[in-house]
Amino acid sequence: MPRKAILISVVLMCALAAGSAKADSLALGHVSALQANGAVFVDLFAHPGVTLKPSSATPGFETSLTFSVPFSGTVSLANTAIIITSTLLGVSSTQNFALPVGTYQSGTSVMFTFINPKGISKPTPMNLTVALLQGGKVIGSQSYSFRFVEAVPEPGTFLLLGTSLAGLAVRRRFSRRSRDAS
Repeated sequence: MPRKAILISVVLMCALAAGSAKADSLALGHVSALQANGAVFVDLFAHPGVTLKPSSATPGFETSLTFSVPFSGTVSLANTAIIITSTLLGVSSTQNFALPVGTYQSGTSVMFTFINPKGISKPTPMNLTVALLQGGKVIGSQSYSFRFVEAVPEPGTFLLLGTSLAGLAVRRRFSRRSRDAS
């Protein structure tokens, strides 16, 4: 979709959401991606097109991306939810989170984690769409575009690992010779 069309659709959605807003309405904030095992939050609105690496180095989650979706306001209907969809390499994955009735202060957020396919060694375009549904109607949505790439060890890491393995092999070889000579 051309950039101009995306911009126009976002402006129209914002205008529609602003036109139907009430004093106690529910609103989404800017989505952030967690990086460096959750130590760094990257605001996707302020950094469009940024390249993100997996959020965690934990085994089984080496290709995961975790997002923080902030929201605030009053939930007055029981069937209110945040829906988040990620699209990578033409494959979409959707998650939703039901919001209980109540009032939520600024700073409240929900975390979503997506596990991406392995083998993405080059920055690959990824899209994220966040929608706020209340009573079956979309009352707000945001779309973000960025790039995803798996964390790949740097050449220096490979050099260090290779040198260590070669050193262990040489040590083992000399220890066998000294044992055989005794």
